[in-house]
Amino acid sequence: MRNLCSLIVLPSAFLVLASCATIPTGEVLISGYGSEETERHASCLSVTQDELGIVEAVPGELDPGAIDLLVWNIYKGNIDGWLKDLDHLSLNRDLVILQEVKLDRRMQEMLAESGYHWRLATAFHYRDLKTGVLTASSAAPVFSCMYRVQEPLIRIPKSVLVTRYALANHEQQLLAVNIHGINFESNHKGFKTQLTSLGHIVNEHIGPVIVAGDFNTWSQARVDHLYKLVDKVGLKPLAIEGENRTQVFGHNLDLIFYRGLVPVEAGTMAVVTSDHTPLAARFVLEKSE
Repeated sequence: MRNLCSLIVLPSAFLVLASCATIPTGEVLISGYGSEETERHASCLSVTQDELGIVEAVPGELDPGAIDLLVWNIYKGNIDGWLKDLDHLSLNRDLVILQEVKLDRRMQEMLAESGYHWRLATAFHYRDLKTGVLTASSAAPVFSCMYRVQEPLIRIPKSVLVTRYALANHEQQLLAVNIHGINFESNHKGFKTQLTSLGHIVNEHIGPVIVAGDFNTWSQARVDHLYKLVDKVGLKPLAIEGENRTQVFGHNLDLIFYRGLVPVEAGTMAVVTSDHTPLAARFVLEKSE
């Protein structure tokens, strides 16, 4: 573990970040179902992903005819009422992709009661609570791994979580990537590093893909870097209806990309319990010609 305490004042477009974080050594992935939790190292950044990721002994299956998705940055649960909103918004979803998750008692209890299988890609510990991105699913994944990239200025990492799911009556698997984009940097080096690794993972996967999360795409340059990558690996941006999407400098921060799937519906939901607007979508598996 590495301790890091800092007070950094960034330009007025950003918040003042005051933090005292503990950075775990290596990529630490928390797996949970019901009241059981396990903690293992599971890095995606290897020649063969299955060598360092977690291969589940008893995976489940998702229905390729209806994959319901929720994507939401929950703002570390800092605003009262977030848990009630999350419990409501995540009901009957197949995939719940969350950023800025703080694994406190309330989150643990909600996850245990929901019946979801879940994975938390730990970015850091804040006040002894594991914090990062979390993907919950109605079916246990076949495989899961993660990687982290350190914020260049504040020196605290952001995490990316990769999960794969079996699809009923299909040989191909669904790849789901949950990303919290590098934010605080004077150039785009960390952001591009994060995207490069994501591109390798998506490019190696044969089958349908969902990549979603808070990309922190608050500038045109960041948008250009991201869309160059997604075009290269054959991902499509999901058109999302709704006027209440979270934007900074006129750019959407929360995005969903897909491949090998057909979107059936997509939209936003108005909440006051986070600084980000939840996104919802439904996909079906694209029919092979």
